[in-house]
Amino acid sequence: MIVVVDSLVNYLIYIFLIHFCWRIHFRKKIWCIASSVAISVVSGIIANIYGDSLIFYLLCSVVAMLLLFEYKIPNLILITLGLTWFMGMMDTYSLNILRILTGKYARTETIEWWQLTAYLISFAIEFCMYYFVLKRNGVYLKSLKKRYLVGLLLLTLIFELVVTYVFSVLYGNINEHEWYIHIRFALCLIGAIYSIYITLQLAVSNYQYEKQNNQLAKALKIQQDQYQYQKDTNKNLRKFRHDLINHIGAMQELLAKEQYNNAKDYIEKTWKVTESLATKINTGDDYVDAILNYYAYCCEKKDIDFSLTGKLIRPLDIDVLDCTTLLGNSLQNALEAAEKLGAGFVKVELIDHADEVFISVYNSCQDIEFSSVTDIETTKPDKKNHGFGLKNIASIVDKYKGEYYITVDKAPAGNVFKLDISLPRRG
Repeated sequence: MIVVVDSLVNYLIYIFLIHFCWRIHFRKKIWCIASSVAISVVSGIIANIYGDSLIFYLLCSVVAMLLLFEYKIPNLILITLGLTWFMGMMDTYSLNILRILTGKYARTETIEWWQLTAYLISFAIEFCMYYFVLKRNGVYLKSLKKRYLVGLLLLTLIFELVVTYVFSVLYGNINEHEWYIHIRFALCLIGAIYSIYITLQLAVSNYQYEKQNNQLAKALKIQQDQYQYQKDTNKNLRKFRHDLINHIGAMQELLAKEQYNNAKDYIEKTWKVTESLATKINTGDDYVDAILNYYAYCCEKKDIDFSLTGKLIRPLDIDVLDCTTLLGNSLQNALEAAEKLGAGFVKVELIDHADEVFISVYNSCQDIEFSSVTDIETTKPDKKNHGFGLKNIASIVDKYKGEYYITVDKAPAGNVFKLDISLPRRG
């Protein structure tokens, strides 16, 4: 019976590590979940009758996880094996702690009831690492680079060998009055666990720095593109102004010769040039105009329908860089998502009240799964198109004590991703 309980407890820890730490989702088919649980129970019963085998345990664990989680099979196999390794290290630490507390220093081949308490200690350590490192930073194990994960496993192996060696040396001929032995070994265990914690923290920090650098590089590219657009527009405007006298002279010559049809054609061609140079969007804020005009131009080049409704009573009460980050990220995400459909749309709505400004960005998008409209970490419905910049948008909104809402409307005519932002006026 104890082996069956041991198998089920291991099964639950697998679920915690793979679902919460690795962020892999369960299968939706009930028979897959039921089969996974059944394999865990049956493997425990067989191990109880015929004896435990490492290969049999690994095989049953892998099959149970393949049935339970929806993920790429080769990757899920490697994840399960890697987590088995890591769990084994944590169990070794926990069992050594219990041997000290219970005074049972000799190793036993069979599993005893008191040893199951080691799983609680192991789970407590794993949960703390999850809560204080992964969840707090919004990072999951699947986001970390493989070399950091392999390094973490190698580090746990090294410390397991060290801890096991120190345990055998210190407690080979223990004298109960030599209390300092317990202290020395406790420090050894704390050092091992803390080193693993620090390594995981460094891996997460490295991931965040790389992600931030990528975001900054993309934001810089967006700003460079906006600057180049303004530069080209100003260059064309100066060129037209330089040629304006020649255009007027040509029209006067045509009118003087009474070539009215030719003059009319010439005026129409010149008017088209002025239309392309004119600022198409005027919201009441020059910085907002520059950003919206740029993305209207980008949408036009990619055959994406761009529209704007509403105006601002007066300029936004936010910093210029914050304005670029807020609107630039919102419109860049919308543009990338709409582009995936070939001929999508991007729509911006501005509603300005005396004490609050509402900015809404709508865009067409592919069929997506959406779970929550409030949690920025779980509402990346289209991660490729909308993942970048949402945290930056959220931080800017929070900076000015505003609010944001993300929703997805699914309809036969097409799905619509909506980002609604409200910013309070400061006076």
